Amino acid sequence: MLADREKISLRQAALLFLTLAYSPAVRFIPLYVANRAKQASWLAPCLASIFFVILVYILHRFFKQHKNHSLMDVIYSVLGLGIGRVVVIIYMIWITLLLALNVRYYGEKIVSSILPNTVISVFLIIMLGLLAYVLRSGLVVIARMNEIIFYLITISTLLMIFFLLPVIKVNDITPVSYKDIYPLFEASIGVTGIWVYFFFLFFLGNKINNKEKIKNIGIQTLMFLLIANIATIIATVGTLGYSVTGRIPLPFLTAVKQISVFDIFEKVESIVVMIWIASDFILFSVFTYCVLLMIKSVFRLSEYKVFINIYMVFIYFLAMYICNSVFELQSFAENVVVYVNIFLGVFIPIVILIIGEIRKKI
Repeated sequence: MLADREKISLRQAALLFLTLAYSPAVRFIPLYVANRAKQASWLAPCLASIFFVILVYILHRFFKQHKNHSLMDVIYSVLGLGIGRVVVIIYMIWITLLLALNVRYYGEKIVSSILPNTVISVFLIIMLGLLAYVLRSGLVVIARMNEIIFYLITISTLLMIFFLLPVIKVNDITPVSYKDIYPLFEASIGVTGIWVYFFFLFFLGNKINNKEKIKNIGIQTLMFLLIANIATIIATVGTLGYSVTGRIPLPFLTAVKQISVFDIFEKVESIVVMIWIASDFILFSVFTYCVLLMIKSVFRLSEYKVFINIYMVFIYFLAMYICNSVFELQSFAENVVVYVNIFLGVFIPIVILIIGEIRKKI
């Protein structure tokens, strides 16, 4: 049993999720929803909220009897040790792949936006080296750092959206009719594919306090997600139009380049990239922590810190050779990652809940 000083609160965990979801959401969601729901794309998060509520309910049921445990322990309890380990290994492999993809995205963003003549491996080595150093400090330190990062990201994004208001064209986000229902459902898949990171976060469950409050905190988190994602989509699609938004790799970055206030924000894209990097750092930290704890659990190890450097080296090579360009990354994310995320983040939890109910383990 971990001491309370080694744990974080559920509120801190929710803030970790909101920060780590920021970068992939801002990068991916406007592009994905614009291609499918066009001018109605800003409503896609409303449909995705249904899946998030289901996810919160599932986690509430999981931790009702397992409030001092992680998702690994719940899976072992419900499915048995043998099958449970196989399921946890599948999650471990997938989160490792997600980590490598996001690390590569991080490098591609910097090279394509502010430092085009620099070798991408330089940024990967710097980030992964910093990550290896910080991870030794523990999750509590990362959560405290994130409280500052979260508010900086929130304030910066609010200011950028505020200054975009004069250039948002209402004709690009209207009209909306009943004919948009099916396209909106398609678009909501992309939103849900990012929001399920909330489920992955609870592989750290034994390091999170107050999990019995997950329904209240989960709904508060959903409200913030809804407002933030709808505002970001409106700012992007309303500024560029859905046809342009759906064709460029970093639409939000392109949108904020339209900001010009007394030449103060001439290089506002640098601010966007900096808050993206901060969000990426939290994403990498949490996902790496999850995988290390899975390794510890699956192989019944007493310590995981000895694997940090080895794992960072592995992620570096996987990120470098996982694809050839940002367009391959985008295609893989749209056609594979979104659906696997939903399968592992929504469908499998529902199956575990049903089995747990039948076996009276939940």
